Amino acid sequence: MRSFAVLLSFAGLLPFATGVRAHGADWEVRMVGQKVGGYDVTVRTAPKQPRTGRLHVEVQLIDPETLAYIERAAVSAVARFRDGTIAQAGPVSSRYRRPWHEIDMTLKKSGTWDVELAIDGPRARGNASFRVDILPEDKK
Repeated sequence: MRSFAVLLSFAGLLPFATGVRAHGADWEVRMVGQKVGGYDVTVRTAPKQPRTGRLHVEVQLIDPETLAYIERAAVSAVARFRDGTIAQAGPVSSRYRRPWHEIDMTLKKSGTWDVELAIDGPRARGNASFRVDILPEDKK
């Protein structure tokens, strides 16, 4: 059953794996089907190669028992710069656009950031994290 939930996560990513652009940006998949609390979690970010400024994060939650998307969950984020400075703390305003919980973050420094997601769903709570490298602003 769990492998089917992971397959659903992959299925939600197929259009993006072929280079389709959404919200005007290419996606970088950060995790697929990671067990967090009672859910299988998939995370993607845009743009694929982020620069200082806005980072768009989308989080998909699947209940591995029912294979249903979890719509009624609070997803928040905290971003920490590599030196430990907290750049933006959650809960960050998120919205739900089936099957993704969307979060917009502002990362003002180039370098390595650790992003921690806090998930509070109807059945479970949990945390997941990923690292993202931010390039300096493009001065075209």
